[in-house]
Amino acid sequence: MARSLVEKALGEASEIEFDELPADRQRVVKAMKMKPHSIFDGTHGYVIMFDYRSERLPAKLLKPLVNDKNFRWLEADGTQLNIGI
Repeated sequence: MARSLVEKALGEASEIEFDELPADRQRVVKAMKMKPHSIFDGTHGYVIMFDYRSERLPAKLLKPLVNDKNFRWLEADGTQLNIGI
């Protein structure tokens, strides 16, 4: 599942560095207290990918996302957590 997301993102987005994210998006990522391994900038926003070894997401991880007006979607498959903002 995560592999297809990467392939799609590469076809329609460009990989960027963390410091290239707008400041409001950086704050959301920092609030999650996780380091992303890849960030893509595309026509529909940013896709941020983290290594994450669980399908269960605790409230402390979700809270910064659901409280942010730019949050679009979340995908977890037990090895990776991907968010769209």
